[in-house]
Amino acid sequence: MGTSDPAKVGPYRTIAELGQGGMGRVLLCAAPDGRLVALKQVHSRFVQDDEYRSRFRREVAASRKVSGAYTAAVIDADVDVQAPYLVSVFVPGPSLRAMVDAIGPLPEESTFRLAAGLAAALIEIHRVGLIHRDLKPTNVLLAADGPRVIDFGIARAADGNGSTLTGSGQVVGSPGYMSPEQVMGQPTTPASDVFCLGAVLFLACTGHDPFSGASALQTLYNVVHSEPDLSAIPLRLREVVRRCLDKDPVQRPTAARLLTLIGEVLPSESAWPPAMHELVTRQQADLRRLLTGAGDGHTLLENVPLPLASTLQTASPAATPASRGRPGRRRWPIAAGGVAAVAILVAAVILGYSYGGTTDPAAAGPRNTAGTTPPPASGRSTETPPAASKSIFATSLWAGELPPGYTLCAPEGQNCSPSGTQVIAFGAGTYSYQVITGPALCSSATFGGRDPAPGILKSCYLAPLGGPGGYTSCATDKATCTVDGTREVAFGANGAFRFKTITGETDCIATAFGGDPLVGVPKNCYTAPNGPPGTWIQCASQNGSCAVTGAQPVAYGANGAYAFGTSNGATVCDVSTFGNDPIYGTEKQCYSRTGPPAGFPVECAEETKNCSFANEQTVAFGANGTYLYRTFSGGTPCMASVFGADPLANVPKFCYLTH
Repeated sequence: MGTSDPAKVGPYRTIAELGQGGMGRVLLCAAPDGRLVALKQVHSRFVQDDEYRSRFRREVAASRKVSGAYTAAVIDADVDVQAPYLVSVFVPGPSLRAMVDAIGPLPEESTFRLAAGLAAALIEIHRVGLIHRDLKPTNVLLAADGPRVIDFGIARAADGNGSTLTGSGQVVGSPGYMSPEQVMGQPTTPASDVFCLGAVLFLACTGHDPFSGASALQTLYNVVHSEPDLSAIPLRLREVVRRCLDKDPVQRPTAARLLTLIGEVLPSESAWPPAMHELVTRQQADLRRLLTGAGDGHTLLENVPLPLASTLQTASPAATPASRGRPGRRRWPIAAGGVAAVAILVAAVILGYSYGGTTDPAAAGPRNTAGTTPPPASGRSTETPPAASKSIFATSLWAGELPPGYTLCAPEGQNCSPSGTQVIAFGAGTYSYQVITGPALCSSATFGGRDPAPGILKSCYLAPLGGPGGYTSCATDKATCTVDGTREVAFGANGAFRFKTITGETDCIATAFGGDPLVGVPKNCYTAPNGPPGTWIQCASQNGSCAVTGAQPVAYGANGAYAFGTSNGATVCDVSTFGNDPIYGTEKQCYSRTGPPAGFPVECAEETKNCSFANEQTVAFGANGTYLYRTFSGGTPCMASVFGADPLANVPKFCYLTH
């Protein structure tokens, strides 16, 4: 922390800045009685905003209503001071997401304990008249005595009269862990939380998300229209999950009924797998190294009970602070390596912030936000370090059916021939990806048996040679890439990249990006354009209003870092609407979608007309980034009734073909 930062916030002594979010920052503090707490403080630019102060007040009130037995208890808050803050206890244990990422599916006994604990938590949440609306794996902490549900930032009153804590008219929640009614912009009820509980249990039992698609939009579509495969869920829990995931909220059981269906869970000395305790013990030592010496000349641990770290990634040696203030008070960059990362993720998991990326090709697509630190006054970049760089095997960071620049290679059943080593995409609307060298059959067998679009005739597409579509080359391998301001940089070639957001410059080498995305192929660095690549158009400047018709995708950000949402009507282009500042300290804009879907460039017919073609083809029906896909032989009427739904109400739609 800098010399201008206060030594105290209220009665809480500040120790370190753990991270910045769109709405505020998270501080590691010591309470007057010596315990460690996480303090969420509103950014100064929001303190004069009466509407935001009211939202923060409602978040505090919502969090305080629920028993601390089921959440990270709020122990203090002051919403009337110049910079409002909320203080939460540390909860020992990792998030469910961190646990599954570390060990895969939970053992059957642990899944039953998780199910019962979450059902009990929802009973308490609904009892006090709240709907959580954002129950997801990162908002579930695995404490020693059972799961805790955290982050009431978008909770609302169950009677429907409570205002949402995000911009009005917006679809709120997390793609993949929203109920169908949330996605459709319909009223939420306690049954909406039950659906999300089912999705969380699916992840715990299988190790993967139930509705994951190649883009955020496809994920949302899957929530509404797709049924996940429940065969990997233990038999005793399968019917519970099936009933939770019923598309009709009326058919879902109440939280109390769920607890009955799950049955009695016997007490156990250890609720969670042994691997969790072993990893947490290691991270206790990492956090101890962070805290040793903190304070005014004495060891903080003499007075403060040590919390368990809430991330299961093995920490590397301690990182050097980005800047130093008074002795014993440090500022750590967001997602910094080593023990700083441990502490940051503790705060992140308690207060609802999310960081990091994935090296899993199947999981890379829907994770659409990028965290950055404020730019330094001068000198070397405070870039996101290798441990937190986003690895994109092939699919895109931005919402879209295919990354920009992919070209049709072959229809399903024929061979696709790359130019050397290249990424190939297989699908229709949703896609699987694979690196190939030489001719490959365009079929699910080439992609490990994965069928991204069951029942639909698919095609294969080749990634553009060189950089991502729309990006500009900034450095060759082992050279230095320099950017103006803050911007996302991609390292790789031919569809396989690692991405990170930097300020200043970065070495164009694999170690700077956390790994080699395409071994044996010459790679370069590429800088993101000002707006999202592909068929996005600017609809508003920062703080302006972006007007769209129907539930359309909207992007907010700049220079490769974006937050994505779905809007119907006028969207205020600011951080309070999107709930996240994707690129801190940079002027941002809003963008809406236009044009045909990627991979389907040929307009065949406008709505209500006939789309005619030879043989069998897959047709995309919709507009502005929202489409449905079906396969026909010889042609089809371009009508919602033929495709089974209207993907975008009150908007003229079209039918598109691959060729």
